[in-house]
Amino acid sequence: MTTAAPGRGRTAPVRRVGARQEALAGYALIAVPMLLFLVLNIGSILYAAYISVWKWNVRSGPVTFVGIDNYVNALKDPIFQSAVGNTLYYTVIWVPLTMAIGLFLAVIVNQKIRGRTFFPAPSTSRRSRPLRRSRRSGSSSSTHLACSTRCAAHSA
Repeated sequence: MTTAAPGRGRTAPVRRVGARQEALAGYALIAVPMLLFLVLNIGSILYAAYISVWKWNVRSGPVTFVGIDNYVNALKDPIFQSAVGNTLYYTVIWVPLTMAIGLFLAVIVNQKIRGRTFFPAPSTSRRSRPLRRSRRSGSSSSTHLACSTRCAAHSA
């Protein structure tokens, strides 16, 4: 919404009362979580990158600067190469394949086609049916859970 400024042909936006205070309060509320995120996550990543280029001793800290030799040694290691291969296989082949199979089975169960009963679903089980409600005869209360056997409360 805009209004005409007095004496000019321009329009100026109408500002809400307290909009600046509301914005400052929002920034103040988000500042603490953002600071924690920066220190704990980004700081940890930067520190890990720093110590990865040093020969490191747990007691004394950095011993000698080795540069990217740690990465070169890791890339030459057959166990590391096997781990990278397994990770790629899992993320590129196995996860999409199982998701596609799950989606295919969900579509089959959801459609009315022949052979649908071959894939049993928990919602079609007799045990997953909700309890029936029945009116209690001669009572002012609205409903009671139906009993499988006749009890004194329902025999009137």
